[in-house]
Amino acid sequence: MNTEFEDHELVSVFSCESDEEAEIIVGFLEANGIEAVRNNEVPHSVFPVSSDAHVLVNASDADEARRLIREREAEAKEDGM
Repeated sequence: MNTEFEDHELVSVFSCESDEEAEIIVGFLEANGIEAVRNNEVPHSVFPVSSDAHVLVNASDADEARRLIREREAEAKEDGM
């Protein structure tokens, strides 16, 4: 985990089926000014399992991160993705 997060309470704001999806969400949040990391301390199962990877942010940024993710998902649905 990045050292800038060590002194902060981290909370999960999004669950993903893969590390790649989590990295996309991390990049999206960072592009919107929210520091985020993928939870990489938990070993993943051999087979894909729903909600196997998590995106973590500082607790103080959690509400804004969730709002941004909801907006992103709504836009993706509108675009037919």
